[in-house]
Amino acid sequence: MFITYDISDPINLYETFETVISSLKSALGAIEVNSLKYYVLDFWWPTIVIIPLVKGKSINKTAWKISTNVFLHSFFSKDNWWNYIQHPIPEELWNKLELSSWTHPRIDLINRFQASFAILSILLSHFNDFARLPELDEKGNEIIQNYVLSINPKISESLQSIFDSITEMLNYFNGLSDAEKEGRDELSGALLTLKEVHSQITFGKNFDGGNIAMGFSETKEWLHQLPPFMKIEFMRLLWIADVIKTRGLSNDNYPL
Repeated sequence: MFITYDISDPINLYETFETVISSLKSALGAIEVNSLKYYVLDFWWPTIVIIPLVKGKSINKTAWKISTNVFLHSFFSKDNWWNYIQHPIPEELWNKLELSSWTHPRIDLINRFQASFAILSILLSHFNDFARLPELDEKGNEIIQNYVLSINPKISESLQSIFDSITEMLNYFNGLSDAEKEGRDELSGALLTLKEVHSQITFGKNFDGGNIAMGFSETKEWLHQLPPFMKIEFMRLLWIADVIKTRGLSNDNYPL
């Protein structure tokens, strides 16, 4: 089952998503396990795909993919952050849906920033798995330490991409005149959040060129300093809201 919803302001994306979820729960109602309705839904609509649109277009060709069983068993909860992670829609399927998407360098920029941050978070979160290991001897600690060092280049790569994106965003903002900045509350909010995010990502350390060489304990500390996913997402939506509102203005060389 594919569902789309269309909003005028990107900031309302998640609030509207929760409304759609609530409506779906009400429409499906209470369904007894192993009933005919249960099997019909599971057979015909095993997955519900929800595609958000802003003014008729997708902002990054992604969707929420939710198992129907999540609704049937009331497993969907706003407390479970993974329910809010969107998934890329394969290009072939996207073409069949005949939907359009926003195309703009500044939207690509913020989406690239979010993707790089997600990769960094996943790599660092992997270290939480080590916390569940039993106490290791000297050889075990050596193996873990070598493994951490082996994936440091991947962490450095994602970190450098984050820094490059931050530099591009700041350069765009600093290149605007005072008159061009006036009244752009979403852009100001995005930049304010960006400064906080940058501080949390670097947590007082000087990453020269994005290169890092951290041990296990330092990496765990870094993970706990990272900003939450929804803070990054809120910044992204503020930035995109500004792009859509200001497209075609004198300071925007890429009309949508």
